[in-house]
Formats: sequence, structure tokens, C-alpha cells
Amino acid sequence: MTEPLVITSRPGVTRVNINRPDQGNALDVSTARALVEAIHAAEENPTTAVLTLTGTGRIFCGGGDVAAMAAHGSAERPAFLTELADAAHSVMRALAGSRLVILAAVNGAAAGAGLGLVLNSDLVVATDHAKFLAAYASIGLTPDSGATRMLPHILGHQRAMEMLVGGKALTAAEAKDWGLVNEVTSAERFEAAVTQWESRLLRVPAQVLATTKGLARQAMEPSLGYSEHLDREATLIAQSCSGPESQELIARFAAKSQPAGDGGLAASADRKTSQSA
Repeated sequence: MTEPLVITSRPGVTRVNINRPDQGNALDVSTARALVEAIHAAEENPTTAVLTLTGTGRIFCGGGDVAAMAAHGSAERPAFLTELADAAHSVMRALAGSRLVILAAVNGAAAGAGLGLVLNSDLVVATDHAKFLAAYASIGLTPDSGATRMLPHILGHQRAMEMLVGGKALTAAEAKDWGLVNEVTSAERFEAAVTQWESRLLRVPAQVLATTKGLARQAMEPSLGYSEHLDREATLIAQSCSGPESQELIARFAAKSQPAGDGGLAASADRKTSQSA
């Protein structure tokens, strides 16, 4: 059985590859739990200061596993969505709360919870063919993974709503222009660019990196803490899947994605691209 993560290390840096390319690197419960374990394991090494998160293949992370959602009947789906959102939110908490600086190396589409991984990272490098989209509304769900907290903070309310309910999928260039991405590079230069960012960060003392990240994260905390906000998102996404429109949209999406093997929401970005081409 293929491991859901591929983890490599060099002095100061741990790289974590989501390794479910046949499912569009979609998050299921076991993969989310493995991500949390990988983050904590990297933190236990006192010489590690940077964690780089990327995906295997053409998609960074296609979000929650919609095929698995569709496989659960309407009666069981809210409980499944609660479990999946809670598992994904454990990843988001681990990323945001880690002493490590998280570098998202976005090698392709980042959709749904995959967008959440980007939002909960500290720096973002993307290939020029990457896309960023929320996509929850397209299957009749409310957002999770911190999207309704982090997108307005980074983009402003109007642009956040354009992505959350307006169906806006950002190209890599747009994502950089909107402030979501730090650097866009060609696929050929992607590996070199990621390594350069890692090396740049390692020139800063590890304690300075950790403390500065902690201060910057604390500055984003309003009266309702981020953890409580994630709990609220998890409750609402589970409720939203009970509606007949959501059930129909999830089933339709899962049926369309099966031949391509894309279990996550990133497949919708590929379809939009092909339709506009």
C-alpha cells in the first residue's frame, strides 16, 4: 500500500509530500492524521526550523475527499463530514501553531482544504500553472479549514467572498497580485526556487523564526480564537451536507471525477480551465 506522505529531511528542513496523486492528493482522515504526526515529528528535532509542504504529481491538494463523501449515504454523511473536518482542522491547527515556519510549495491546484493548507502556511511558492480555489459552494457546502477566517484577513472581505461564493479560481499570477503567494516560478525552476526559500529562511536564527511567527500569528487573533472558529466551521459544513442540493452536487461531482481519479475539489479547476480554453 502506498504511503500517504513522503517525508525527506536535510539539515534544518523537513519536506512533506502529500502522496495520493491518483486521488488528486485529496485529504482523507488517515492522511490528515499522518500530516499532524509529521508536523509534530519535525518539531521534535531541535535543529529543524522549516517545514515545506507540497504534493506529488500535478495537484498540490484537491481538498477533502469528495468521492468518500459521496460514498456515505445522506444519513451518515454529516457524521463523516464532522470527522473529516475535525481531522483537517487538526492539520490547520498544527500548521498555524507550529514553531516551524511553514513553506507551501504549491505544485498545482490547491482547492478546498488544499487552499486551507496554503492559508495556514507562512510563505507560499507556486508554479505558474497552479490554481487556487475554495470550491465548497460548487458542491453545496460551507467552507472549512479556516477559509472564512484567513481569506478575509489576507484578501479583504470582497475578494474573499468572490472566491468563497463567487466561484473565483485564482491563477498563480492573480494569487501573487492578491497577496496570497510570495513567488511564482516556472515548473522548471520550481525545485530551485523552493530550495532557495528554504536556504534563505535557514540564514535566520531558528529562535528568531519561531518567535516572529508566533507574534505574527497572535496578531491575527480577534476576540473569537482561531480554534473556536475552526470548530464552528466544522459544525456548519456537517450541517450543510444534509440538504438535498448538496447531496445532488456531491454525487454529480464524484461521478464526474471518478474516470480521472481526482477525489478532491481540484478537479473542478481543471474542468473550468478546459472549458475556457
